[in-house]
Amino acid sequence: MKEVYCSDIVNLEGKEVELKGWIDSVRIHGRIGFVDLRDRTGIAQLVFIGDKVDLIKELKAIGISVDANDLL
Repeated sequence: MKEVYCSDIVNLEGKEVELKGWIDSVRIHGRIGFVDLRDRTGIAQLVFIGDKVDLIKELKAIGISVDANDLL
């Protein structure tokens, strides 16, 4: 798996890549969750559907901060 920066993913649609960075924001809209992942080059928006959204909701409900390792 190729490790890339957020600014590099525009040209890699459909490929499996590894992103590293920090979570800037988390938004949940029903059964879809959006996570903005930042690194020194920009922002990538990650989309979670179904069970992963439930995990984000449960963690936030009990006051646990959401970490990238919990989501992926």
